[in-house]
Amino acid sequence: MNLKDILAKVAKGESLTDAEKKFLGEYDAEKASNDAVAAYRRKADEKLAKAEKDRDDLKTQVDAIQQQLDEKKNSGKTELDKVQEQNKLLADQLAQITKRFEDSDKEKAQLSRSQAINGIREKAGIKFIPGINEAIMSGAFASAFEGITDLADDNQVKPVIDAFKAANKAVIADLSGHGAGGSPHVGGGHVDSSKNPFKTETFNLTKQAELIKQNPAEASRMAAEAGVKLEV
Repeated sequence: MNLKDILAKVAKGESLTDAEKKFLGEYDAEKASNDAVAAYRRKADEKLAKAEKDRDDLKTQVDAIQQQLDEKKNSGKTELDKVQEQNKLLADQLAQITKRFEDSDKEKAQLSRSQAINGIREKAGIKFIPGINEAIMSGAFASAFEGITDLADDNQVKPVIDAFKAANKAVIADLSGHGAGGSPHVGGGHVDSSKNPFKTETFNLTKQAELIKQNPAEASRMAAEAGVKLEV
């Protein structure tokens, strides 16, 4: 089970299993994100360094074999064939190492893109209301930039930010201090517990967001009833 697959299901409107809902409820987005980025960078750097060393070592061997091949051109055919076979084997290995080197480079590029998108979100002041799973919404924000080639081009980036804000205003925190589209309801009685959006059997992120925004006290009560602690 991983967050990427769960995000894909949420994006398609598919129902989550009990195990997936439990995973989301216990997910520490900030810690996981920081740990994952650090671990990913270390791994990418290590793979890149190893690929570079292996490539250089094999290139040295290929050069040496090529020198032997040149020296053996006038020798007997059997000896020449042996050198050619050895040279081909090392050349194939060099091609594999070069591919690993290129793959490591791609991983670093993907990490840099992810960090750039996080920077765009921070610069745009997009933060999510308490109780909303940060990882899910951050993933949705990153997905919105698929197809955007230049993340430094405001003409490409701004429309994506505006569209994301408009589509997700119910879960985006208002940092202006003036409210976000109407005063939240306080009190108002209890919502039908049989439709508790925090419970496994009636889990609903959209309803959670609406309840947290409109009636924080009731949201906390229902979350507690479902065994979930809201950070409010």
